Amino acid sequence: ILSCMVVSAFLAVTSLSLSAFAAKNSVHFVSSMPKNNEKIAAAPLNVAINFNFDVIEGSSISIKKGKKEYGIGETTIDGDNLVMRRMMDPKAPDGTYTVKYKACWPGGSCHDGNFKFKISKKLAKNFISMTGKSEVEVNLKDFKFSPGQLKISKGTTVKFTNQDGFGHTVTTSPHPDHYFFRAMNSEILNQGNTYSVTFDKPGLYFYHCHPHASSMMGSIL
Repeated sequence: ILSCMVVSAFLAVTSLSLSAFAAKNSVHFVSSMPKNNEKIAAAPLNVAINFNFDVIEGSSISIKKGKKEYGIGETTIDGDNLVMRRMMDPKAPDGTYTVKYKACWPGGSCHDGNFKFKISKKLAKNFISMTGKSEVEVNLKDFKFSPGQLKISKGTTVKFTNQDGFGHTVTTSPHPDHYFFRAMNSEILNQGNTYSVTFDKPGLYFYHCHPHASSMMGSIL
């Protein structure tokens, strides 16, 4: 009986130690846009990183190809204090980019990390060009965005219309946190409902339908 009590006490202490370790190490990177090792058709509007702790001043993002920095302006922190971002040079050339970040939280500690993504502009040939127009339409039909890959001019308004008999959304990526371009987050659109977004800054934008995120995705360049 004594032996069993000792073993039980050891397991209890071990369990508490592991729980404390897990809690300590749960303070980390959650997701990013672009995603790690993602290949995309052009420079994204920005690089955005989501954490599961409050990010504070002193945090930073660097976006480099080789030794050259392609991040523009300062790193900014969103109002929820969970996401930090940095704009990217829209003229960034093809190649592999390394994102290095330092995320600091209250108390003075910081978390460092990095990930990569690749720009391959030949992928842009799959985008439907509707440049030179002030407004264009994208239909939500048969559980797809049509066109799903769209190229527009700076300042164009995109009008989304749901033609399906099911509710859809127009929601910025990634799923389920929706933070890449926060101005692009609609409510549920029922059949016949519309939603419009104006794209004032150049870059690649990623979006999806929240209820059907695994199969209903789109991008705008």
